[in-house]
Amino acid sequence: MKFLQRQSAVAARLRQWAGQASVIRADFFFWHLGTPLQRSQVGLLKSLLRKILEQRRDIIKTAFPELWEDLGKKNILQIHTLTDSWYPWTLAE
Repeated sequence: MKFLQRQSAVAARLRQWAGQASVIRADFFFWHLGTPLQRSQVGLLKSLLRKILEQRRDIIKTAFPELWEDLGKKNILQIHTLTDSWYPWTLAE
């Protein structure tokens, strides 16, 4: 799968298939020796979601309205000092 993911020909075919629509690509590979997050379904979903939202920042506000509002109340320094633990993601989310 990593081989296919890295092939420029695959990306070209996806763009051709999509026509005028944009192509959003996100990948994740479980890593048995990695951290618990790298071996979990929550890690999979968080990683895919992050990669999608990095490519489509315009949908963040729609996808996470409460989180967006909360971040809007913080100043830039507070946002830059946030860690992964400031908002504990769950599988249900």
